[in-house]
This record gives sequence, C-alpha cells and structure tokens, in this order.
Amino acid sequence: MKTYTHLYKNGAKIIYIYDKNRGITENEIIFKVGAVDEKKKGALHCFEHMVFKSTLNMSDEQRKTIQNQLCSNSNAYTSMRKIMFDYDCLNEHFEKGFSVFAEGITMPKFDREELRKEKMVILQELSLANSMPEKKYKEKIFLDLHTNKPYKQRVIGTKSSIKSITVDDLNQVKSLLTPDKMFVVGIGGIKFKKYKQILEKNLQKFLFNQNFTSNEQPLPCFIEKPKYIVKKRKGENTKICIYINNFTVFDHRVDALRFFQLALRPRLYSEIRTKLGLVYQIHVKTNCDDKGGRIEIDFSSSAYDVKKILSLIKNEIKKIAEHGLTEIEFERGRIATKREIVKWEDPANLLNKLTMDQILYGRIRSKKEIEKNAYDVDNEKIKDLARYIIENKSFIVLGIGTNIKMSDLKVFEK
Repeated sequence: MKTYTHLYKNGAKIIYIYDKNRGITENEIIFKVGAVDEKKKGALHCFEHMVFKSTLNMSDEQRKTIQNQLCSNSNAYTSMRKIMFDYDCLNEHFEKGFSVFAEGITMPKFDREELRKEKMVILQELSLANSMPEKKYKEKIFLDLHTNKPYKQRVIGTKSSIKSITVDDLNQVKSLLTPDKMFVVGIGGIKFKKYKQILEKNLQKFLFNQNFTSNEQPLPCFIEKPKYIVKKRKGENTKICIYINNFTVFDHRVDALRFFQLALRPRLYSEIRTKLGLVYQIHVKTNCDDKGGRIEIDFSSSAYDVKKILSLIKNEIKKIAEHGLTEIEFERGRIATKREIVKWEDPANLLNKLTMDQILYGRIRSKKEIEKNAYDVDNEKIKDLARYIIENKSFIVLGIGTNIKMSDLKVFEK
C-alpha cells in the first residue's frame, strides 16, 4: 500500500491509499461545514437527502437504475460541524458510478416535488429520533453545553423548521460547501493518477474553483457554571449522564486524557459495580475535536443510590489528582495505543484514521508521533488533567427517571 496526498491551490485536498490487491475503490467526500452554519434548522441535513435525488442532467430514477446495475454503495452523514458523502464501487465500474454519484453534489436539481416528499421522510426520521428519549436527551444536552445561539439546534431540525425548508434554504447551505473546507479520502485498487483524473473530471467545480468566499465557523462559547437537568421517565432504573466540557485536540493534555479514561473506567467498575453491586455498567467516554470536546460518564441505577455513586465518581477523580496512575495503568494506556496502531494495518481502519486526522488536525499524524506522545505521558500530566476536571465548572448532569431529584445530582459538584 502507498499513501498519496495532493493539495490544490484553493485549499481542497485529496488523500488516497493505493492497494493493488483491492478490488473495490471507496472514498469519502467531506466538508468541514455543519449545522452550526445553516440559517434554517435542519437545512443541511435536508440538503444531504436531496443530493441523492434528481440532478440537472439525470432524474432520480435514472441515477438509481445505474447505481443498482453497478451494485455500488453510497451514503451521507451530517453533524454539527461536518457533512460527509461516502461512495464505493468495483474498480472497473468506479469511474462510471462515481460520475453519477458526484452529480448529486455538484449539480443538484432541488426539484420542489421531490423536496416535498423528502421533507415527509425527514419528519418520519424526526419522529423516530424522538421515540428514543435517551438519544434525544443526549443530543440536546450536547448542544446545550454551548451558549452561542448557532449551537442551540438539532442537526435534524424541528418539526416546524423541516416543514418550512425551501429551495432557497438548500441553496444557502450549498453555498457553504467551499473548496477550502473540502477534502476527499479514498482507498482502492485504481492507480492514483487515474483516481485523481476521475475526481478532477467530476469534482472540478470544487477542485479548481478559485472564485469563492470562505465560510468561517463561529467558535463555541462553553457554559460557565454547572447545570442540572431532571427528566421524568417511568421505570425502576434511573439513568445518569455527566457531560464535562473538554479542551481541543491541540491541547497538551489530550494524550493524558486517553490514559485517564482507560484508568478511570476500570476503577469505577471495581468500586461501584464489583464491590458494591450498585450498577450493571458504568461508561467513561471522551471526545475532542478542533473546537472543543467533552468527557462523558454515564450509568443506570436505583434512584436511591445516585447520590452515593456520584460521590464515589468524584472521589475517584480526586484520588487520581492526588496520586496519579499506577504503572500497570500506564502500561494499559501504552498497549491500547499500540493496539490502535496495529489496527491501522487493516485498510478500512486506516481509511478512517486518515479521515479523522484530516478532520481533527488538518494533517496526517505518523505512527511514530502517536506512539511517542503516548510514552511522554507521565503522572504530572495525569494529575494536572484530573485537577482540571475537578475544578472545571462547565458541566451538565442529566438524570432520567421517576424518583430522581435535582438535589441528588448536585452531589457531583461537592
């Protein structure tokens, strides 16, 4: 395998892994533009749907017929900060299939009747999302961590905003897709020169366009004091989710955060689950990007045990702030890093790694750099991180259940 990178004068970038033994070529077209940039809530998500409908050259039915004949796969995904379009096809059919696929991005028709039908589909999607309360609350809480107005909206939109989306709204989000926010990551058995020619032929609107105004995303403004939310839900168990605002991937503490996460979860599991039997599972997750991030701790338990569990969680973080990690915990972090690097030997995982590197860092990180950063983590960095988490007042605690009280959640702040 060989990795190629090509940067265009307007800021667009191609990253491609050539594997002569691979019979399928797949790629991801990514724009670092998300729902925070739209004027109408849910417009970018609606645009994502319309990319797969009629274009200026072909009807929806014609496009689907060709792609079905080629047995190709395509998909798309919208988040608060990016939109991605995925496509894969057999090497021998990739050029034909990609030309049909790319038209939806470069020349969408935005037929009004198709838009009407697609809005009905999105309303069904919204209804399904609302039927899963934990997922719904989690998304809302994530958005509520920011005080800037652009962040206080759901990616999918609301019932009223979806109904009111027009062709003008779709053209507004289309104008946000500028070359400097675009990169393409691919892997396949087509030689790079040929792959690049296919992309330049079908994406020339982006790759060679010099006449555009770049869209600058607003920086998030985090909440400055704790927030506690109680949502009533029938059932014996209470679900607790702690969301702590976090730093960006460029912060010097980001490598220590991985070690902290890998140590905290087993400690909490041992103290709260194994020794006391208060929970079935307790999860610790971290998320960082180029704008910020969050630390998540969640568990389900009886409402009567919530105060005790929250106290135990806070005390365990305090222990790390005072004493750091054990050598066994450090070794676990190093092994986890090596394991991640070895996983990149699988081309599918490597493609995802290159994509995330580009999204988060704007460059490809080497294996040596990642491994060195892991070995540079020491107890001073771990203690500094734990103290930051203890002193950080920018967090939300969500309780979902019948008997949960606001006062129960506030124990986490003490």
